[in-house]
Amino acid sequence: YCLAIALLGKLVESTDPQAAQAALWSLGNMSSPAAAQVVRKVIRSANPRLAATAIASLETIDDELAKDLAAIARSPNMDLASNAITALGRAPNESTLATLQDLAKNGPPQLRWSAISALGTCNNESSVALLGELLRAGDRQVASAALSALSSMTAPEARDLVIEAALSDRAQWTGAIYHLSALKGEDVEAALLELAKNGQPRDRQAALPRLLRLGNEEALRSAVQLASTGSRSDKMDAMRLLADAGTPQAMAALQGLADSAKGQARVTALEMLAQVNPGDPRVNQMLAASLQTGSTAEAVNAAAVLGRLGTEESQRALLAAMSSPKKELALAAAQALGEQGMTDSVRAALVAAARTGDSSMKTMVMERLVAQGKLALSRGDVAKAS
Repeated sequence: YCLAIALLGKLVESTDPQAAQAALWSLGNMSSPAAAQVVRKVIRSANPRLAATAIASLETIDDELAKDLAAIARSPNMDLASNAITALGRAPNESTLATLQDLAKNGPPQLRWSAISALGTCNNESSVALLGELLRAGDRQVASAALSALSSMTAPEARDLVIEAALSDRAQWTGAIYHLSALKGEDVEAALLELAKNGQPRDRQAALPRLLRLGNEEALRSAVQLASTGSRSDKMDAMRLLADAGTPQAMAALQGLADSAKGQARVTALEMLAQVNPGDPRVNQMLAASLQTGSTAEAVNAAAVLGRLGTEESQRALLAAMSSPKKELALAAAQALGEQGMTDSVRAALVAAARTGDSSMKTMVMERLVAQGKLALSRGDVAKAS
């Protein structure tokens, strides 16, 4: 065993860098004070790559070694310094924590993230307190990095700080709600619900998805209320969140909104439902009903949605709407129909509409026929449309 350590020590001094690095890794994996002593000598090597390998292979870091690493952490070689900082995170003591805190606050920008990450790996009460201080008082880069480190820690105090940050006025600044959403527990759900009910629009958009997927009833009521009484953009955002949640409760709420809403809100709800289940016959029927009985604006929007569905039911509804006395609706139906597959029946209907319609209809139909390709447009079509 001693002979192996001696041979590996010779290889470390080899001019072959690959052999030297391989020897260092082997020594680092050996449970031997003699092997550790060889590795410790190399951290001061003039070869930065060898020194970095030696630092990365250190298993046990005592106070004396921690002092050496603290000195290397202030080296002008950023890669070597970063390796030393990472190693310091594996040896948390009062001196080490002070070094990491100072580097996190005042070190070069390249090393701040390394120092804060190292504090996160310490995972003790002192490191949590230091990260909390950086989170509350640091600049954006420092605070965001501190929050990321805290969210990876298992200490209950770290979890409390993430929740505190998500409910603070710096939440958007640090991305705290994103980190909060990755945690689990009743306290997390309570914080997310508070954001969903009383936060800014961006807070709600970040908090509601997790709550809706969990089936939280208060969040569901909040989303439905927002979709019913909010601004136009709020309504669309809330409906999209319900659709993205995809739970039976969310789908039922979205269906209820489609039943009770009118105009653009109704069509938006139906479109969200259609995106989740485009073959739902009830959605197709409700969109077809909007073509017939809705306002002109609602009918035009419904035609656009039906055009994107591309089902047989949507095609029949659009063919019927092309004969509407409302010119705007007839044009919208023809345009939506032209975006579907150009079958013989669809092409014939478009040509017939162009022959009897106004100039806007003729122009739109010709553009659609050309856009579908030369094979879809015959000389007879041109003559009839003209």
